[in-house]
This record gives sequence, structure tokens and C-alpha cells, in this order.
Amino acid sequence: MEKIITQQIGKHLRAGPFDRWPTGLGFDYFYGFNAGETHQYYPVIFENTVPVEPDKTPEQGYHFMTDMTDRAIKWIQLQKTMQPDRPVFMYFAPGASTCSASCS
Repeated sequence: MEKIITQQIGKHLRAGPFDRWPTGLGFDYFYGFNAGETHQYYPVIFENTVPVEPDKTPEQGYHFMTDMTDRAIKWIQLQKTMQPDRPVFMYFAPGASTCSASCS
């Protein structure tokens, strides 16, 4: 059986050594943040294990949910173009707040 191509987009709650990040846990690609929440206009983002900056500002229309969604779609399109017969798995975890501060 062919290896499934995997990606994780969005929230990842296990910060620490890189072997605890998505790419260290078996995902081929990661684009997101290592926390329970992040700012939707000024997020702290990582691509695999490298910090990256958004390609535009909130004043130019940036929002993290749109960024995550666009990246996910482009990644799947790229994989299906390069290896159309290989299965793809994507774990998509939006940046919504799940910390205790969100409870009242």
C-alpha cells in the first residue's frame, strides 16, 4: 500500500522539542501554531518548524482562517498534481479559542 501524504493545518497543542511537533509525529507538512489559541490578524505561525510571517497585513485583508484555508487547498492541489494516485490526509484545526479564558 502506498504511503498516505499527510498535512496538519492550524492548531497544534504540543509545543516543545521538534519531535513533538506535527512533522516529528509523522505529518509530512505543518502550517499553523503551537498553542491553544492565536491572534487571528497577527498570528505566530510556523511552516513545519520555521517561523513565518503572513504575506499581507490585516489592513490588506489578512485573516488567519482565510490563510489556513487557502494553504490547505493549495497543498492538496499540489499533491494531487504531483502524485494523483496517492491518498491524502489533512488534519485541519481552526484557530478558535479553546483556553479556559474562553469559558464564563
